[in-house]
Amino acid sequence: MKRCWLGGAVLIVLLIAGLLTGRWMGQFHGELSEQLRLAATLTESSRESAQQQADQAFAKWNSRRKFAAVLADHDPMEQIDAGFAQLQVYGKGGEEVAFAALCAQ
Repeated sequence: MKRCWLGGAVLIVLLIAGLLTGRWMGQFHGELSEQLRLAATLTESSRESAQQQADQAFAKWNSRRKFAAVLADHDPMEQIDAGFAQLQVYGKGGEEVAFAALCAQ
């Protein structure tokens, strides 16, 4: 009977950890997407400020990437990395339409 209670306690701890992890990942991705949406709207007025917003989002992504990699699958992580790489190319290449479209996704 003790093993049953111990197993139930472990499951509850894992459930709480999963819920907190999901909430943190959602909040983190929400912050990144909000910064990128702002960069998309700033593209019309100032390309430099839009690039700065995208660079800030990329810096935030890099600062928390290792911890997020522990919690997430590698496919979405690689897609996010590829998206930021494309933003760098579009921003430096002066392709405002492609830059804004990618930020708005």
